[in-house]
Amino acid sequence: MDGQGGASGVAAQAGAGAQGGIAAGGGGAQVGGAAANAGAAGSADAPGLALLYADHSSADKEAKTASRSIRPNFLIENQGEASVPMAELSVRYYYTLEAASTQTFVCDFVNKDAVVDDCDRVKAAFGSLNGTEAKHYVEVTFEPANGAAWLLPPLGGQSGIIQVRFYNGNFTPQDQTNDYSFDPTKVDVPEPWQHVTLYRRGVLVSGLEPN
Repeated sequence: MDGQGGASGVAAQAGAGAQGGIAAGGGGAQVGGAAANAGAAGSADAPGLALLYADHSSADKEAKTASRSIRPNFLIENQGEASVPMAELSVRYYYTLEAASTQTFVCDFVNKDAVVDDCDRVKAAFGSLNGTEAKHYVEVTFEPANGAAWLLPPLGGQSGIIQVRFYNGNFTPQDQTNDYSFDPTKVDVPEPWQHVTLYRRGVLVSGLEPN
């Protein structure tokens, strides 16, 4: 496969911060013109940035009520007039654990020809919430290696597909049907979705945070 090779995992207790980046191989895709149609409701600053999402559970057929892994695909698009460093951005995916568990994050695929071209530099931390719509989240961040810019070009520049997954210790099944960010109608090819959020330097720029 054409993407970054390798595999490893980093585990963390849900609700406590932890970081991990993991590599694997695969191919890539481009999704055009999405930021212009993504909408800006509930977001602040830099409306030219949009976060696209798809579920990648088609890679592992299993009941959504008993999923061994949660498998979101992300793509970030820049419709602004200036380049944006990926290191300034972070993505949150929201869900609710059925029971407390350690969790492991894995970056499965990025395209070696895309802006984000190294899964080892895609990091994550788990956190917890006190709201009613979601109790947990995984925050994905980007740490390009020394000398790598990872700049999102202006006027439609894209990060490339960022395919990740995370799972409970011992693969304890998770029920995705009550997860704030999960949408089974969005499969494999990322598209606009307000239930995942994008931040620039800690400020919400795309999506709606759960209550």
